[in-house]
Amino acid sequence: MDDSTSSSAKWHNNESIPQGSCTNNTPRTSGIEAIKEGVRIETVASEYGEFKLAGAGRLLGRCVSPDHEDKTPSMTVFTETGTFRCFGCQAHGDVIDLEGLAGRHADTWTAMVALSVRYAVELPGRSETWRRWQSEKLSIEAVAERTKFEVRCRRLFKLMILNAPEIQKIVDPNERRAEIALCWESFRTGMREVRR
Repeated sequence: MDDSTSSSAKWHNNESIPQGSCTNNTPRTSGIEAIKEGVRIETVASEYGEFKLAGAGRLLGRCVSPDHEDKTPSMTVFTETGTFRCFGCQAHGDVIDLEGLAGRHADTWTAMVALSVRYAVELPGRSETWRRWQSEKLSIEAVAERTKFEVRCRRLFKLMILNAPEIQKIVDPNERRAEIALCWESFRTGMREVRR
């Protein structure tokens, strides 16, 4: 089977994670590699169905897809390549795809996490670049929240204070400006206290 057709391989390629074989000297570069190395496909297949030896490196059983009512065994698990294919519904892929199919996972990531938890496979951590971006993103979100808060303050001030009869009754424009400035500082301080 061409590994590039599986959804996890597509996800892997779209993420631009460097590919390469994982040896004892080379650290794993992706969660996909970690799962494929740490979880045997025949173990996952046997959790979802009954599979019997059908020749060297092949197991045969009913399709594990909840959407495929398989009356006769049509799914083959290839233990040496770590892949599977259902010749009935044409589902195919690797151990992550199998978990996604049988476990009804919406995406590759949730299937990977499920396998990681179930089989105690440690997934690689996030890169320093990712951590910096998350920190920057939090800062940007904080600025956006402060800006939205300031907009709400100004709108509430206009609605509740500027339209109040006490302000409207002040005839002298200079006195009115001075009173509005004092009210604004007081209102803003109060709103900050409420926000905490």
